[in-house]
Amino acid sequence: MAATKQPAGPEERLPVSTGPIPAAGRSGDGSAADVRRARSTGLASADARGCEPERLASACGISPRGVATAALVPPFAQGARAVESPALLEAARRSSLAGAAAWLVDLVDLVKARLNCLVLVTIAVGYQVGRDLVFDRSLFAWTLLGAFLGACGACALNQWWEAEHDRCMRRTARRPLAAGRLSRDAALGLGLALLGAGTVVLRTCHSLAATLNLAIAAGYLLLYTPLKRRSAWFLLPGAAAGAAPPLIGWSAAQGSLGAGAWALFAVVFSWQFPHFCAIDWLHRDDYRRAGHRTPVVVDPTGRLGCALTLAGALGFFASCLAPVGLGLGGTYYAAVAVPLGLAYLALSLRFAFAPSVASARGLFFGSLCVLPLVLGALVLVPA
Repeated sequence: MAATKQPAGPEERLPVSTGPIPAAGRSGDGSAADVRRARSTGLASADARGCEPERLASACGISPRGVATAALVPPFAQGARAVESPALLEAARRSSLAGAAAWLVDLVDLVKARLNCLVLVTIAVGYQVGRDLVFDRSLFAWTLLGAFLGACGACALNQWWEAEHDRCMRRTARRPLAAGRLSRDAALGLGLALLGAGTVVLRTCHSLAATLNLAIAAGYLLLYTPLKRRSAWFLLPGAAAGAAPPLIGWSAAQGSLGAGAWALFAVVFSWQFPHFCAIDWLHRDDYRRAGHRTPVVVDPTGRLGCALTLAGALGFFASCLAPVGLGLGGTYYAAVAVPLGLAYLALSLRFAFAPSVASARGLFFGSLCVLPLVLGALVLVPA
């Protein structure tokens, strides 16, 4: 038998399979049928076009081994140049759409759009309670838009600042910047752009609203964020920044801040302490790894967290009654707010004196229900 002539150069040397050829039609094992399909769809030369053959092969129903086998034979030996078939183009389109969807999800996570929806609720309450008899829909819409843009920008800048520390925590390690899915430079630019756009929009509503927007961002980024690794009292500027959005709505509606605005501020401010202490207990190991000086990390005995939880719950109950004294809520509002305040206090007492995963989760989920119900009653229930 005549010897087989070997390729002249190393660059032409191709691996040669000496084993039996798999039976045609066998799926998923690099069969002859897979090889023919890979050649016909052009997957064998996907690398030359900068594509990912394995991902496209999966979308086309072809095994990666079939793609690799087809790639061993150069196009001139296949009898014709590989062409991009409709199947390959469809697979590439699906891959690009999936990438765009993943990018949008990361963008939503970066600006914390879902969390900021709750911020919009507090702003809407501040506007509704503080407005005159005439409801200006345009002013209301622009106020919400400007405040939402500003809040999203502040959240993006916060993640830009804390990207390195977020990698140390399980609950934040999958964030887009911590996981490296988005660029920190892009996040910085986006955050500044959103914060600036929100301030400009609020400036068209009222200068006081725009000033409050910048003050909230400054307190959140320059006080709350760096203090988290220095002192447990970072909760104070953090709670103040979280309670200030109703002031934006009130100032846009009235152009000033009255006693009613500060009553709303007190409700949201005090509500945050039991809410955060529950989160702190559930994720105390994460906070410890990241170097955050939370109440549980600073005082493992739980006394500091217990004191903050009870003080916040008592303050929330008292703040819920303030709108009644100011004429913003009447008997019907009190009939809703008092039981909710007592329920929040009961959940806080249970957690403070018997901290556990169950009591912390009960307080956390209870807090998510109590605040919207109290604010909703203030708006919907007649005074």
